[in-house]
Amino acid sequence: MVNYSNTLLTPRQAEIISLRASGLTTKQIASRIGTGEKNVIIIESRIHRKIEEAVNTIRYLQSLKDSLTLKIDAGTDLLDAVRQILDFCDKRGIKIKGNIIDVLSSLRSGTFGRIDSGKILDPLNVIILHTGRWFVLNGA
Repeated sequence: MVNYSNTLLTPRQAEIISLRASGLTTKQIASRIGTGEKNVIIIESRIHRKIEEAVNTIRYLQSLKDSLTLKIDAGTDLLDAVRQILDFCDKRGIKIKGNIIDVLSSLRSGTFGRIDSGKILDPLNVIILHTGRWFVLNGA
């Protein structure tokens, strides 16, 4: 299971969205967590606002002239993906912030656990800024 701790969600928001994803109604969720339906609706509204803000932030980063996007295909070996990122940066004269372990860790979290036998199961976009910062996005 994916850990919500590296997301924008609070523990309560993560709980509610998980219950909603499992098919529960607002009334069932409210009963399960011991609150009112209106509170569940308010919390879900905040979740959706956070999601929209995160998507808008990603779109903004992708639109910057100062950013570059590297697409990593599904089926790519995790270590090959690290090499692709480092080579991509080297060819553009970008000094990446962090080390190989940081890149590997970022790839692992960006795949949300969708790795099997050392292969990335879903395509990824890696947004790289000229400052050397990068962001891994699931679903290229």
